[in-house]
Amino acid sequence: MLHDRRGEELDQWLQAAFHAGIPELRAFVRKLRQDQQAIQAGLVLKWNNGMVEGHVNRLKFFKRSMAEQILISCAYESCIIECVHEPVKWGHSRSYTFQSQIA
Repeated sequence: MLHDRRGEELDQWLQAAFHAGIPELRAFVRKLRQDQQAIQAGLVLKWNNGMVEGHVNRLKFFKRSMAEQILISCAYESCIIECVHEPVKWGHSRSYTFQSQIA
């Protein structure tokens, strides 16, 4: 039905699924029936928003990756964490530990 775009069979499938006796499937059918016209159109029409959703997904991924990079660079530039100088017992002259300024 999905692959061949036979949306006219949707109502028959919904009835069969509802009477199958599986509670989860009945709940799924009830939700589908709330927006049955849109689902029917999606099964019949050749138009879809797949390209738009792909671009939105790509932009969201780019936004998340840039936000992570900004947070990391802020951490190194002491925007979020503070570098505190402490001597080390094992012979090194310096050691840096990071303490959060947020706390």
